[in-house]
Amino acid sequence: MECHKHTTMEAAGTCSNCGKPICKDCIIAKNQKYFCSNECLDEKSLFNKERDKNIFKEASTKAGFANMGFGLLLTFAVIAIFSFGFVFYSLGLEGKGAHFYVIGVPLMIASVVLFVVGLVWGRKRLKRKTDEYTQEIKTGKIELKQNKTIGGGAMIGMVWMFLISILLFWLPVLGAFIAGIIGGKKSGGIGSAFAAVFLPSIIFGIILFSIATSLSGIPMIGAIAGGGGFILSLAHIGPLLVGAVIGGALAK
Repeated sequence: MECHKHTTMEAAGTCSNCGKPICKDCIIAKNQKYFCSNECLDEKSLFNKERDKNIFKEASTKAGFANMGFGLLLTFAVIAIFSFGFVFYSLGLEGKGAHFYVIGVPLMIASVVLFVVGLVWGRKRLKRKTDEYTQEIKTGKIELKQNKTIGGGAMIGMVWMFLISILLFWLPVLGAFIAGIIGGKKSGGIGSAFAAVFLPSIIFGIILFSIATSLSGIPMIGAIAGGGGFILSLAHIGPLLVGAVIGGALAK
């Protein structure tokens, strides 16, 4: 095979960018690869930088999805523990007994400690999963889909659904449906879209439980109020849920 530029010279290799045969006089070597010109070298370097950026973006997104379950569990645990602690603390303020302080204060402190520890551990886990996915993409175990729409997870989807629902409040059914589609697509998948729809209802139920228990001093009444609030909020998410499923499917 002849060099594409020096036809009387035998090719010593091919350009890593354009594939043209090149002789030893034309070779520009870098990182154990051959290039026929500085233009090809620059193009390849730019391509590699863009590819590395896409790899990191997809790996970090996959790691975020993998970490989502832990994040939601941590959020629910912190809210629940703090709520119970606040309830017992409120009972102590109302003179129900000093033992409520002994229970309530440590619970509230424990919820804060759990949040901090969980946040630190979660960030380390996220970094570890990102490194693992990056290596799997580079070795070909996971396909790099550079043109794929990458979602931001359940929390991002929930925020989008909330904002669009407010903007389209004047469209009773269609507004929620549109908010579901947009929020579901921003979530990045059907699973995240489901979480984005139900997460506000769960949080709303926990808040109602805390408020009702604090006002009445009876946890059973708080549980009834919280459960009722949760069911009431679920009764209004039909169009939102349908839209979220469609949006999550479109994100694939």
